[in-house]
Amino acid sequence: MNYVLKSLLMCLFLLKGLVSWADDCVVDGIYYELDADKKEACVKPCGDGRYQGQVIIPSSIQVEGIDYTVTSIGEKAFDNCSKLYFITIPNSVTTIKKGAFTFSGLIAVTIPASVTSLGEHAFEGCWSLTTVNLSEGLKSIGEWAFAHTPLATITIPKSVESIGEWAFSGCGDMLSMKVKEGNTHYDSRKDCNAIIETATNTLIAGCLNTIIPNSVRVIGPNAFWGCRMTSLTIPEGVTMLDRAALSCCYNLQTITLPKSVTTIGEFAFSSCKSMTSIELPEGITSIGNDAFMSCLSLSSIIIPKSVTYIDGMLFTGCRNLISINVREGNTHYDSRDNCNAIIETATNKLIASCKNTMMIPKSVRVIGNAAFNQCVDKTSITIPEGVTQIEDYAFNDCQGLRSVIIPDGVTSIGNAAFRGCI
Repeated sequence: MNYVLKSLLMCLFLLKGLVSWADDCVVDGIYYELDADKKEACVKPCGDGRYQGQVIIPSSIQVEGIDYTVTSIGEKAFDNCSKLYFITIPNSVTTIKKGAFTFSGLIAVTIPASVTSLGEHAFEGCWSLTTVNLSEGLKSIGEWAFAHTPLATITIPKSVESIGEWAFSGCGDMLSMKVKEGNTHYDSRKDCNAIIETATNTLIAGCLNTIIPNSVRVIGPNAFWGCRMTSLTIPEGVTMLDRAALSCCYNLQTITLPKSVTTIGEFAFSSCKSMTSIELPEGITSIGNDAFMSCLSLSSIIIPKSVTYIDGMLFTGCRNLISINVREGNTHYDSRDNCNAIIETATNKLIASCKNTMMIPKSVRVIGNAAFNQCVDKTSITIPEGVTQIEDYAFNDCQGLRSVIIPDGVTSIGNAAFRGCI
């Protein structure tokens, strides 16, 4: 019995120890999580209401006669507090955690010099946030930290060592981006109104007034995502447009690509809804998956003879695309018989089509993955003798399709090949 009693007392003692560093409390309307060992407090979401108006976070609080230093703002502490307009962050705070102010009503915020880390999504979706002041001392800015905010300007302190992807994506009206001189990781060379990773010469974030310097080699992932510019010239020297580099630039009408570009990454121009045409220069060797997805105004495109690799779907949702042509001399792809499609030459696989792909050439053996995906205007299609395989999603979401003739030689029809065909 004594042994059992001692064991129970030991368990209670251990549980008390565990709880002591994670006790919750409320002081002056602000909820905190306490670390009893370090005597530190972290601001946490309020229990049954929403923080509103102006909130002033103190540098320290006292709970049961013990002083606690407020060192962090916890995950989703002010998430969806749409009526929170102003916040005062004390110099004691060193960390603002993931999603701390996501979708709040903040209008302006100053990050004090004590803060070294801004977590992922920290201020994402703050639709009224027009002013942010970042202080020297800040070292890292997490992914999506200021995404989808109406910021007009941003200045990156020289102390910043890391900026996550998407940090400023969707800040479509941003006019000015500047990195303070002395930063050894990032720069805004030649007053370019962009953020460039110095070591790799990769432009990681741009804005409406960006002029890309000649020394840039890569347009980084999501660099201009959601920017509302109408035109952009990419200079000679740039070799790569990385993943989603210009995705969701809804107002982009014209873009000039240099001969130095060899790689267009996946989703690079996806949802550029105003772009009617694009000239792909000779020298491009690789085009990524869904590079032109949902370019609703795109009417024609020519694939250079230099292209050796096309990764999957290219034109999903390009409902007004009427002309596709692969230049003569390309040894990997062709548009045989003026078919208005892209065919992988070695395998005789049709991999991409358009509104005017009326006749599939008789030499085709495979209808590729999503080759006719979302071709909503097609009402009938005849698959020629010789085709043996129809891959996944080949005719997915062809909502107007009423008649399909499939030859006896087809031995395989992939998953969802005709899904959504009414």
